[in-house]
Amino acid sequence: MRNRLTLLVLFSTLTLSLGACAPAAEEPVAEPVVEEAPPPPPPRHELTEVAISEEIPDFTSQNIEVLGIKIGDSTNAVAGDLGELTGDTVVREEDYITAYREGGILIYTIRLTGIARAIEVTSQLADEIVDPNLKVWLEDGDQSVLREWLGPEESLESIPDDNNATEFGYDSRGLRFIQRVINGQDFYAVRFSEMQ
Repeated sequence: MRNRLTLLVLFSTLTLSLGACAPAAEEPVAEPVVEEAPPPPPPRHELTEVAISEEIPDFTSQNIEVLGIKIGDSTNAVAGDLGELTGDTVVREEDYITAYREGGILIYTIRLTGIARAIEVTSQLADEIVDPNLKVWLEDGDQSVLREWLGPEESLESIPDDNNATEFGYDSRGLRFIQRVINGQDFYAVRFSEMQ
């Protein structure tokens, strides 16, 4: 009996030893994850060089550049291209509003990131705008030309706290056409904003 027990222990030890020397079972290899490249950014068109309503009729705010700045730019990186700051920066709860070119361009900057979330072109910059429809709006605020160009507005808002402003919204394109009354005189602007 002792011999059988010794033989069993010896056989078990040998079996375990051989089992430990065997190659480990291969784990299945995970297939590499192929990440799709992000889509290329939309082409940008400079308002002082391109008649957007004629050349790019389906443009949105994401296709527009004004004096080299576009939505999503870091305003610290491009502010020097816009010239001197006009007046004081307006501080709001979520953003800063800075004016350049004698108030011809207003940049709405997100306070936490320093990124331009909106660009507003006003009547003071009308002479530098190439597009005839946009130029007519900035000079005269002609609503019939605006509606003929873009169709009826998607929204119409009155904002008394902003110099009795009326905003004609085309939010699906990231556009707001604005009429303000300052000291009894009408001023016009177009705001290019982040798409909703």
